[in-house]
Amino acid sequence: MRHAPCDGRVFQKKRLSQDEERLRQAAANLGEILRYLLEYILYRLGLTTRPPAALELPVPDEREQTKRAVLHARHDMLAVLVDKDSCRDLLKEYARAAEQKRRKVIVDWYADHQPVRQAAEQRMERLRDVWQPPASVLKATKASITAHKRRGDLQAALKALEQDRSRGEIVPHPLPNSHRPSGLLSP
Repeated sequence: MRHAPCDGRVFQKKRLSQDEERLRQAAANLGEILRYLLEYILYRLGLTTRPPAALELPVPDEREQTKRAVLHARHDMLAVLVDKDSCRDLLKEYARAAEQKRRKVIVDWYADHQPVRQAAEQRMERLRDVWQPPASVLKATKASITAHKRRGDLQAALKALEQDRSRGEIVPHPLPNSHRPSGLLSP
């Protein structure tokens, strides 16, 4: 098996990125030196009363600044966690935010799945009517549904019920309290 010859482009890109990083660091150092010189000159001329801030070389790059910010945030969080009252308040705030997020997810899910949910509820109602036909169903239809149920032919029982429904108005059974959907889950 032959390997493709290495043309050095990968190494050039890596070298360029390292060179760019060095150039950026050198520019930051030069900027820090110029800042210090300008502040020193202004202080020596008496144009400012504040002495120049100490020279910080090498200037921290973006990664170092991000690392310092993370360490500072971590220190602040540890200070909060050590204090019992502030920790309790922080946990309550996180719990409230999580509960709001959970509620939004539930409401969004119900909004997104409303047609599917309604279709499933209608199918459940039809199955409930096959299980125990309403009083308004004709006796012949009830007998037909019972015969289909005994044979295990659910589709034929549903079809007989639908034919009876198309002839007249059927009043569906009220849901027992144990089968009613919870008011907390409905949007």
